[in-house]
Amino acid sequence: MPIQPLQSSTKTTLSVNNTALTYLILNSNIKLTQNHIYKILGLCSENAFHIEIFKSLIQLINSAANSIFCSIRAHSLSQYPLTNIQYISYMIADEFPEIFYVPIAKKVEFEINNGVSVLVDKWSTETVTLTVNRSKYNEMWIITYLLKTEFEKIIQQKKRSLNKQQEPK
Repeated sequence: MPIQPLQSSTKTTLSVNNTALTYLILNSNIKLTQNHIYKILGLCSENAFHIEIFKSLIQLINSAANSIFCSIRAHSLSQYPLTNIQYISYMIADEFPEIFYVPIAKKVEFEINNGVSVLVDKWSTETVTLTVNRSKYNEMWIITYLLKTEFEKIIQQKKRSLNKQQEPK
């Protein structure tokens, strides 16, 4: 029996076993500058509104990274389950749908029974256009990358504060 798609959010579906890109991002040494990230997200680094959106995104990602650190107390985000990281990435993306999703119009046909009684069937077909959001990024890899960098910053802060506590007075 094949693995069925997992309904992870109202915006998209995830495949249960599709974490290869998440694994690659967490275990690679990729370094992106802030300008790279702005370009990938389609933001302009000179636009004050875009800067505020980016700050809000980073604050949310930092909050998630702090929660993960408090729950696992590990030195690497790769020790956390990949499916959970991917799910968190999609949850963060759901907070900023304009950045992470593309609306796609989809036509759906419905058959409607316009009969006046149970004995008389009068079927008609009606077409309705729905808007479906599709993710711009495979496995929300850019959020996974930002989550990894924020997690690494938290680890560095903890190490610095631990070193300061251990210094002789």
